[in-house]
This record gives sequence, C-alpha cells and structure tokens, in this order.
Amino acid sequence: MTSGTNRTDSRRSVAARSGWAVVDQGLSSLTNFALTVLVARSVSESAFGAFAIAILVYLAVLGVVRGFIAEPLAVRFSASEPAERADAARAAAGAGLLAGIGVGVVLCCVAAVTDGDTSRVFVALGVTMPGLVLQDMWRFIFVADGRPAFAAANDGVWAVTQLGAVGLLLATSNPSVGALVLAWGLAANVAAIVGCLQARTAPDLRGGPTWARRHRDLGAPFALDFTVQIGSTYVALFVITAIIGLEAVAGIRGAQMLLGPVNVLYLGSRLVAVPEGARLAARGSRGVVHLAIVVAVVLVVAALVVGAVLLLMPDSWGTALLGDTWDNARSVLPATIVLMGANGVGIAAVNGLRSLAAARRAWRHA
Repeated sequence: MTSGTNRTDSRRSVAARSGWAVVDQGLSSLTNFALTVLVARSVSESAFGAFAIAILVYLAVLGVVRGFIAEPLAVRFSASEPAERADAARAAAGAGLLAGIGVGVVLCCVAAVTDGDTSRVFVALGVTMPGLVLQDMWRFIFVADGRPAFAAANDGVWAVTQLGAVGLLLATSNPSVGALVLAWGLAANVAAIVGCLQARTAPDLRGGPTWARRHRDLGAPFALDFTVQIGSTYVALFVITAIIGLEAVAGIRGAQMLLGPVNVLYLGSRLVAVPEGARLAARGSRGVVHLAIVVAVVLVVAALVVGAVLLLMPDSWGTALLGDTWDNARSVLPATIVLMGANGVGIAAVNGLRSLAAARRAWRHA
C-alpha cells in the first residue's frame, strides 16, 4: 500500500510540475505570438522580414546556450541536494549572462556593417541580449529546481511588461521595427532582474567560465546537436533571404508563428522532459523510455491537429492575423506542418537521451 501510494504521489508531483512547465512555455510562446501579430500588422513586409530574422537569431542563441549551459544543469543537478543545486544554478546563470554579453557585442558589430531595418533590429537585439539569455536561464534553473511555478511567474512578468511597453509605443507613435524589438528585449531584462529576486541570488560571473569548462563533456555535444538539427533550416532561410528577399522569410516566419500552439508544447517538452527524465533515470531508464514515447505521440498529434485547423481556416482570418504576409504564409503551411510533425519524434528521442546524460549517443543519433 505504501509503495502504491508513493508511486501515485510521485505521478501527481510529475503531473503538477509538467503542468506548470507547460503554463510557463505557454506564456512565453503566446506573448511572442501576440508581439509577432502586432509587428506584422504595424510595419511593412520587408520590416517584418527583418524582425523575423532577429527572432530566429534569438532562438538560435537560446538553443546553443541551453545546450551548452542550461541542459547540463538539468541533467546533472535536478536530482541533487538543494545546496549543491543552488551553487550550480549560480554558476550556470553566470555562464549564461557572460554568453549573452558576448553575443550582444557580436550582434552590435554585425549591425555596424548592415543598414536599414536590419541594422536597427540587430542593435536592439544586441543591447538586450544579456537579459534575454539570463531570463531564459532562470526559467531552466527554476524547473530543474522543481519550481516551475516560479518560471511561469517570471514569464508572466515578461509578458505584462512586454505588452505594456509595446502597447505604449503603438499608442503614442508610429514605431520602427527596431523600437519594437528594443521594447520586447528590455522587458526581458526586467524579468531577468526579477528572476534574481525570485532566486534570492545573483549570477556568479566568476564561476561561469569554470562551469562551462567543467560540464563541456555534456554541453558541447548538446549544443552541437542543436546546431545540426536547426542549422540546415537557418541556412536555408538566409539563402532564401539572399535570393528572394525578406518578404519570403516573412512568409515562412508567419507560417511558423501560426503554429505557435504546437511550439508551446515542443519547447515546453524540452523544458520539462529533461529534468523529469533525469529524475526517472536515477531510478532506472525504463521510465525515461516511456516518457519519450508519450512525448512523441503528443507532439505529432498536436502538429497534425493544429495544422488541419489552420489549413481549413478562412483566408479572411489569416489576413486579420498577418496582413499582407498571409498569402506567403499560407503557401508554405503544408510543408511546415509535415516538417514539424517529423521534428516532434526527434525532439522526444533527443530529450530522452539527454535525460540519460548520453550526450555522445545523442550526437550519433541526431
């Protein structure tokens, strides 16, 4: 009886943490969805293309930083003692903040050799990148610590601040796409500061480089795995931009944005499956395999269901959401849906392998 009760309580705890993690990712993704709609309806199609490139760069940076810094924390310290996990969190936050500062400097340098909307967007992204990365680090830290409600609260702070700042810009002026990105990024910096207050600690900048070196046996393959998975997509987008122009990228980004509810689950699965899988792995790998299968089924079904709804949606609805970008987005929706469904299986499998800390094995199966 006691054993059965413990298993039931454990399942309820996992369900509760998973629910909060999905709420957290939902807040993050849905506020970004709202921002994308506002930008699409407020700027020209070429300016929206520049915005789309900036968001893709932001997501790429987060993916690499998560792989190199945040996911080793989730794998190795989700089941550790609280004091040990707190020390690891401070060092990982410091490493993430240093990475954000370095990337921000690079983006500002890139802005100096470009012009127009692209230059302004990269300046705004570069200036705010440290806080953007640190805010995401706090989310991973809170989930790894078994406190996903804190992560959801932090994303709630970002959502309110972001929508307030962007709404004020739209109400009082005709803002450029660079100003909109700056407002979005500064709101993330506010949430990053709130994250320090929630954690009752500050990032350990001195311990950051040591953390990265000590855990690079996991971090480097994890980051490389992400780069291989996403690299071909990003290369294709930049090639399309060079050949056809920003309008084509706007259409692709518009299609991806419409699939935002699926991205909520995809990104949320990564946020919760790795630490939960690490806890299961501490008791045996069978639970990790079962978790990976469940995640794969949920992600594929979600992609197909949401995709079918979008394909049946009246054109007037799509135009109301994306304006002139809808026509380009509608043409690439079928391929985007199929690709996302296939990616769901790979994401579930890689999450499971990462939970087992099988970094090299994950790379061989990428």
